[in-house]
Amino acid sequence: MSGMYQKHSFHNEKILKVQLDASQPNNNAVSYAYFDFDKTAAQKADLILLKVKGHTNKTTAPYRIHVYGIRTDKWNSKTLNWNNALLLDDTEALINSAAEEVFVAGEIAFTNKEKTHYLDITNLAKKYTAQGFTFVFIRETRQLGDDEDKGYYVNISNQSDNKPELIYWIKKQ
Repeated sequence: MSGMYQKHSFHNEKILKVQLDASQPNNNAVSYAYFDFDKTAAQKADLILLKVKGHTNKTTAPYRIHVYGIRTDKWNSKTLNWNNALLLDDTEALINSAAEEVFVAGEIAFTNKEKTHYLDITNLAKKYTAQGFTFVFIRETRQLGDDEDKGYYVNISNQSDNKPELIYWIKKQ
C-alpha cells in the first residue's frame, strides 16, 4: 500500500488487495505474486492459465484490474513494500518500465461475488520458461483527479487452498 503504509510489508496477509483512490493515496494497493515455471510442463502445455479467486467490496458491475508479468524473481515477500516494489511508481498506482522488463498479461474483471478467474498466459509462459515470473495485480490511474474508483477495491485470496496458481493444460496424445 502507498501513503502512510509505504514501508509496511503485507507478506503474511491472507488477501492480496488491489485498490486505487486518487484522492487518498493511503488507500492505494498493488499486489505481487511470484511463480517458478515448471519448464517441462510449460513446454508440453497447450494452455497455461493464471488462476485467482476474488471479489470486489461493493459493485455487481465488472471492476477491472490489470495484470502485468515481470521476468524476475528478485524480490522477497517478507520485505516487499511500496517503496521497493518492482517497477512501481513512487507515488501513483502505475507500472513504470520499458517493454523488455514488463509485459501486459491481461485484465481480470471482478464483481462482488467471490469467483475463480482464469487468465490465459500461455504465450508469456512459453516465451519465458527459463526463469521465474512475477505477476502484478494493479488498478492504474487513468487520469489526474480520477475519483471514480474511490472506495472500491478487489480482494484476491492468498490462503493456502485458494492462492493464485498456474494451471498447465496438456492434451492427451
